[in-house]
Amino acid sequence: MKFLVLTLVAATGLLFGCSSTKPTSHTPTRSISSDIDEEAMARTYDRLLASENPAEEMAGYFNRVVAIYFRSENLLKDYDKHLDDLFQNKNDAKITDLQTHESYARLISAWILRERMTGKLTYIYRRNIEGMFNKGDGSAEAEAARQRVLRVNNAFKRALKKHGAGENKIALQSLYTELIQELQEYRLEKRELRNSSMKVEESALGKNLFDSSKDQESFIQKNREVIDAQIAVATQDTQLNEEIAQIEPDVQAYLEDQFSGREPQAVGDVVPSSSSKGNLTGATFKTGRWALTYDDGPSAKHTSKVLDNLEARGMKATFYWLSSLTPSYPSMINRAKALGMALGNHSHSHANLPKLGPQGLKREITDSTATHARMYGQKVEVFRCPYGACGGNGSNIRQLIANEGMVHTFWNIDSLDWQDKNAASITNRVTKAMAIAKKGIILFHDIHPQSVESTRMLMDAWVPEVKAGRMRLLTVPQAISELNSTAGMQ
Repeated sequence: MKFLVLTLVAATGLLFGCSSTKPTSHTPTRSISSDIDEEAMARTYDRLLASENPAEEMAGYFNRVVAIYFRSENLLKDYDKHLDDLFQNKNDAKITDLQTHESYARLISAWILRERMTGKLTYIYRRNIEGMFNKGDGSAEAEAARQRVLRVNNAFKRALKKHGAGENKIALQSLYTELIQELQEYRLEKRELRNSSMKVEESALGKNLFDSSKDQESFIQKNREVIDAQIAVATQDTQLNEEIAQIEPDVQAYLEDQFSGREPQAVGDVVPSSSSKGNLTGATFKTGRWALTYDDGPSAKHTSKVLDNLEARGMKATFYWLSSLTPSYPSMINRAKALGMALGNHSHSHANLPKLGPQGLKREITDSTATHARMYGQKVEVFRCPYGACGGNGSNIRQLIANEGMVHTFWNIDSLDWQDKNAASITNRVTKAMAIAKKGIILFHDIHPQSVESTRMLMDAWVPEVKAGRMRLLTVPQAISELNSTAGMQ
């Protein structure tokens, strides 16, 4: 379940923001160590239960999430400045110069810190839900335990309301989305509660989310002055900067390992395998060939809009979805299939796979593939590891993916839509990175309003390019099929 997974998120391969399990030994590869695990989360929650006033500690957690988000806004500017420098020399620049730059490493390091705190809050929220709806045996002891849970939940709700007010609301959008996903998964597991107060709870959380990118951007402009002040304060946060600096060397080393590998070139070399043959990044695509991909859905609020945009322009994309969510969206699955979209696997609950033992990996890879195959009504051909964390070529994780007959899919264009809330800015970033890479796989997420609008803008710009034959969009399975053919990619 995601509330367990997110506690383990700061480890190998945290390359993009998604929302997301027992800790085990690491796969032997570059990794980023985590000081958070399920046992630590359980101790934190027990401490909150024992406290007569858990509000102060809870407020500290929310303050931290907000501060890291605003610090990341400045780091995003540093990344974009480096991209601009490369773009000025786009004919000679290499996309790896962007993927392995220190500005990207710092941004990802900050994101790791945010995911740690978000994971802690998501864990607490899920434990609250379970405790409130588990009345035990009706004894005085059981009721006393439930009252302690209610006290923690009240502190959580007060802190969420306080820190989600004013300019800070923009910093908690990802957290709101993850909390809603927790509720959806819990309701799916406890079917008797699907039409109860849990649905009311989900609706209340959803009111904190922006319905469209335009609404989100208007909010930011309205609060521009105070947001800039928050960014300035966070940039001078000595403790936060030290924590980012501690993580950055390992992140930098991981990025260099991840993007420096050679890709298979021979006909028929893209196959389910734990070797480099089973990992597709788009580096071997023909110039002008692109695969648009979306992770972390389906989303009731945003995925249907993405499909609308694709259908209106006759374009195709590949969706990597979570098996914890797909059983709730059979109609959306059928629509995506009817439109010719490719449907892949992004694990069950967005787990950080190198942290899991055999049972966890079975749930996230083997069982999730079976669930997707049942929901999709077809074989699942492609898999994307959450955070890009697969343990490297030859790892047990990659072998498990290959055993299920799937090719792992990486990317070479990161939209950074998990941090950037401005659709035009995301569009500009992707366009410049594409001009440098000239081919490849583009990473988006169908759970954010800015992602819907940005990809709409990109699609509109691509239409004349596609018509003129300078650009071609493929699904990932289609790209694999063509790369493996004797004729090669068309």
